[in-house]
Amino acid sequence: MGMLQGRAAIVLVLSLAVIHVGIAWFLYRLFNVLSPDVRRAWSASIETAVEESNHLVVDMTQRLDNLALGTQGFAGAMHHVATASEEQSDSIDKIAGAATSLSSAARRVARLVGTFKLGDTPARGMPAVQSP
Repeated sequence: MGMLQGRAAIVLVLSLAVIHVGIAWFLYRLFNVLSPDVRRAWSASIETAVEESNHLVVDMTQRLDNLALGTQGFAGAMHHVATASEEQSDSIDKIAGAATSLSSAARRVARLVGTFKLGDTPARGMPAVQSP
């Protein structure tokens, strides 16, 4: 930042400070010009506004606490659902593994049974034996 810009920034800040002090002084003088009844009424309205704001803050805090409790309950329920879903997925994987194992065992049994002769039919893979 150049020197000229720095000086301009300082002048701007000081000007704003002077304006701010001037407005505060004007309001202070205006408040003192008001009648005592108007000052009391104004102070009372400010106190009422502060009390109402405090009540609003307390009410909002209670509502937010209740919302937080409800959210915690919901999060707990969702955790249980996720856990149950994971357990169900594991069970389905076990069932699929057992089905694959049973299918493999059924193929082995079918091959073994195919080697035996049943009745008048020749066994698979064996030449037909003729009776004399």
